[in-house]
Amino acid sequence: MKRILALSVTIFLFGSFVSVPAFGAVKAGATCTKAGSVSTVSGKKFTCIKSGKKLVWDKGILIPKSSIQNPGSNSSGTSQSQTTQVQNLISESIEKCKIQDARTKKIQPNNVGFPHTNDVFPLQGEIKIAFIPIDFTDAQGVTDPFINSNATFTKMKDWYTYFSNGKVTLQAQQSHQWFHSSRKSADIQNLHPSGPANTTQSFADALAQEWIDITGSNYDFSGVTAIFFDFPSTVKGIGEGTQGRYGTEGLGVVFNTRQGKISSFYNTTGDYWFRDDGGATAAQKQAHQWSYYIHEMLHSTGLALHAPGNGFPISLATQQTGTPQGFSGILDVWELFLLGWLPDNQIVCASKSELSSGSVILTPIDERSTGLKAAIIALSSTKALVIQSRRPIDWSNELPSQASGLNVYVVDTTQDNDRTHESTGDTGNQPEYTKWAYLQLPDGSEGGTSARRNFTDYFIQNGQSVTYDGVKISLKDSGKKDLVQIEKSNN
Repeated sequence: MKRILALSVTIFLFGSFVSVPAFGAVKAGATCTKAGSVSTVSGKKFTCIKSGKKLVWDKGILIPKSSIQNPGSNSSGTSQSQTTQVQNLISESIEKCKIQDARTKKIQPNNVGFPHTNDVFPLQGEIKIAFIPIDFTDAQGVTDPFINSNATFTKMKDWYTYFSNGKVTLQAQQSHQWFHSSRKSADIQNLHPSGPANTTQSFADALAQEWIDITGSNYDFSGVTAIFFDFPSTVKGIGEGTQGRYGTEGLGVVFNTRQGKISSFYNTTGDYWFRDDGGATAAQKQAHQWSYYIHEMLHSTGLALHAPGNGFPISLATQQTGTPQGFSGILDVWELFLLGWLPDNQIVCASKSELSSGSVILTPIDERSTGLKAAIIALSSTKALVIQSRRPIDWSNELPSQASGLNVYVVDTTQDNDRTHESTGDTGNQPEYTKWAYLQLPDGSEGGTSARRNFTDYFIQNGQSVTYDGVKISLKDSGKKDLVQIEKSNN
């Protein structure tokens, strides 16, 4: 169902917002032009009604004031108060923006569009995790492993509480002691499934079972669906590590435990995580072990990740660990939408076919606060423009100051991630390499997306616009929030 959220016009003037009536003077008893039309003025909603032979505005209904602040400020620096986050834009049911997964060639099983497909982890409820510290004859654990696992778990729990809006909670079992493998870690070559020295998945699964066995009676595996094997910093093999997501019996890998059989996801790290390599220091990797674990869990929650901007440090979907350029721990709003973790009142949906010129006030997704987090324009049954506000704060406080403004990206549910060229030319956002989403550059950017660029180029700044497929998106004002104008374009 379409709905017009407001029918007043917002004018930006010298840092302030002024609402003026769309039909002239709107007040009780004044003449109006169309029965049923609605206008909001001075905190009241007026409806055009028929009185005798005339059309007039009714007495109006007082609208409770919201706590939303304008992105701009007046000359004294104090924020202005707004009663609505959406002006003039014809907003439709969010169902209109739930474009269908339309891939004909599925490179990977995870969803890029609707409907969401169930995977190992639920979209709501409790997830039980076991952190199991394993050491080796050539890499013995010295420090208390609980210190690291508890720091990791605390951050993971905080992340899930915020980004799932409390729909998912985590519970963990941890240990203060190391469990001793009789193997040398150096004898275990790179277990990463895509690694050049890749061993078989069955060998990795057998190792995981072996490590579960040596925990004895220290864990209760009843209901555990996630197992993370932690190693000492002196580990000499295993490389990037590996994971088990699917087994011979479906979702999760089946393990034998003292409590009976369980079906669980598991993940390991390796020596890669304790050395300066791959564009990041060992310290940066270790500080973001929590985000790496969440990234892998999200794959097993039915998400494709790795777009838009694969490799860019703008979300834990595209860069799992800290980098010299920065780090962000957000999840982009499209995938939050796909998981059902973004409440309906934090999304505005419009379709290109019904688009009217209007504006929205977006709250940064990085920020621990409520507010409108996403504007989505359905371009067709398989394409959508997604707009999200960004700031280098809270979950993104490691980003540089230039990483502020808007990210605008196109979702195309006919496409999938082709990651085969990640080390041979694919810089993460080039249309030459298939992705399910691509970040858009500001209008007039020279070189386009095919050029190797700094990731901050894809942050739309105050006064800039993005025009795509007949839709123009402009950032009109940017402070604590962003005032975004959305309109049809002839370009």
